[in-house]
Amino acid sequence: MHFAISMSKNLIWVFVILPNFFSLALSDPRASESHLVCGADKNPYNSSFIPNFYNVMHNLIKQVANHLSGSYFVATPSPAIYGMAQCHRDLSPVDCQVCFSEGRVKLPKCLPSSSARIFLDGCFLRYDNYSFFNEATDPKYDYVNCSSSKEVLTDKSLLMDFNSKVAQVIKNVTETAVVNKGFAVSEVRGGVVAVYALAQCWTTLDADSCRLCLNLAGSKLRQCKPGAGGRALYAGCYMRYSTERFFNIAVDTEEGPDKGEFNVRVGIRSLELL
Repeated sequence: MHFAISMSKNLIWVFVILPNFFSLALSDPRASESHLVCGADKNPYNSSFIPNFYNVMHNLIKQVANHLSGSYFVATPSPAIYGMAQCHRDLSPVDCQVCFSEGRVKLPKCLPSSSARIFLDGCFLRYDNYSFFNEATDPKYDYVNCSSSKEVLTDKSLLMDFNSKVAQVIKNVTETAVVNKGFAVSEVRGGVVAVYALAQCWTTLDADSCRLCLNLAGSKLRQCKPGAGGRALYAGCYMRYSTERFFNIAVDTEEGPDKGEFNVRVGIRSLELL
């Protein structure tokens, strides 16, 4: 479904994925590591821990290949291991596999830790010794990473405009992701600097837990202003904003007939997260 919106000031887009957008976007698996956390507790190598770990990873490989996400656990023989993997929903199946494979190579660096999680810019992997699948936040390990500010933001009016855009895209992706099965991207253009944002809840969360995670993540991420970018890496979700476009969606826009006016065509379709 497409529709037009006329705007005379900043161009604000909130949109979610349409499958045919993939062919228009430049492929990028976003396999760069953002954050790796290894748990403090260790398992002895002479236990069933390592075989159980690879059993969980093997099952996640099959689920991610089919659904871009998955969860699995092995309870016996002890120790129990629970694992989860999730690609961001704008990644193609091929890019998802690239990102997941990169995370799967790096996560064993934490062995024999009984828990670990790794955030890449396009996917997330975690294993632990308890069922964490419905966990929205984790005060011990939730993490926000902020980048430095842009030089052009030394002007007070430009800084105010930028801060407003950051707040707007965070609000946009938070509200949209909750009603769109956990995923949204947004961008605000106009003026000197554009701002882009993405939010992704893990598929194991319900809508209320997704909202909780994104609200807390967004609140902390706003504190990155006037940084040119920031990432909120939470137990149940991922949120990022940047002055550079980083998500894999092509947007069809046209300049309107009046100077400074744009017609924005926004594609909306709910995603079924399997």
